[in-house]
Amino acid sequence: MRGLARVALTLLLIVSLGFGAFNLWHSPAGAWLVTRTEQEAAARLERLLAREATPERIGARLKVLLAENPRDWAAIDALETLAKEQKVILPDDVGMVLGQAYEEDHTLIIVLGKCISCAWDPANCDLSGIVLCNVTVSLTPFGDLASVIRESGHYVAGAPVDDIDLALSAIGLGAVAIVPLTGGSSLLLKTGAGMARTAYRIGALSVPVLAAARRAAGTVAYLGALGEVKAATNVVDTLRLVRGIDGLDDARRMSLAARGLGPRTTGAVELVGKSRVFRAVARWSDEVYALIASAVTLIVAVFGLILSVAKSLTFRWLRRTARQGPPPAA
Repeated sequence: MRGLARVALTLLLIVSLGFGAFNLWHSPAGAWLVTRTEQEAAARLERLLAREATPERIGARLKVLLAENPRDWAAIDALETLAKEQKVILPDDVGMVLGQAYEEDHTLIIVLGKCISCAWDPANCDLSGIVLCNVTVSLTPFGDLASVIRESGHYVAGAPVDDIDLALSAIGLGAVAIVPLTGGSSLLLKTGAGMARTAYRIGALSVPVLAAARRAAGTVAYLGALGEVKAATNVVDTLRLVRGIDGLDDARRMSLAARGLGPRTTGAVELVGKSRVFRAVARWSDEVYALIASAVTLIVAVFGLILSVAKSLTFRWLRRTARQGPPPAA
């Protein structure tokens, strides 16, 4: 009976563990990773940068970026900001190449060409062109109003309507309209909507985010997190960071990282990678630890069951051998 009871308890533990894993995987309340508190995240990010943001590493990364054609000045500026905030002195050879490259890429003719390209089609803009020529309108109610009027005209004429551009513009206008009721807090949502709309127009929003926006799944929470990133960094950094945001969870983690690092956020992501920054602001959930504990308990229970069966079979064999007596002498 004790053996049967042990088998039954082991089977019950297996079923319970299976249900626990299923609920953790499918329940919206459960998650493998959860964000740390703001203080914990900031402390871990500071330790990460203290270890990784060295003159050699930043200088090596800048050399790679400066050798590219065209040069990614958003990434270069982010690393320069990181070095300045961390009080890192760049090697002399890097500073010399950096100055020459800046003079080459920031002539009046080149900047004017970027503005004309942005004015003609926002999809042609790089991040520096967006800042110089286009993003100001996108972050004001006038840009949202123009989008609503334009897409409404498309609808009346029977032409295709850009539902994402229209939705983001409507959210931006709505956030401005309720400013008196929210004491100004809705302006964060307006900023997020403007940043998302600009990122969408230059093709920077990821496929999962676009799919969620079309379903209106978590759109407001996503825009709020994006607004927090913008408040902690700047326009260019936010438009660059949004390329690596694949959903609401990513947006929340990026927001937490930005609140901890401020203007160093983009430089940190450029230097050590998004995944390491996200690991610094997230931890395993309590449910995962409970699942691991249950798995260890299951392994111990199964091992104990095997030992119990082996012991029972051994005793039976010994008793049967003892009853048969010694083998007859030859």
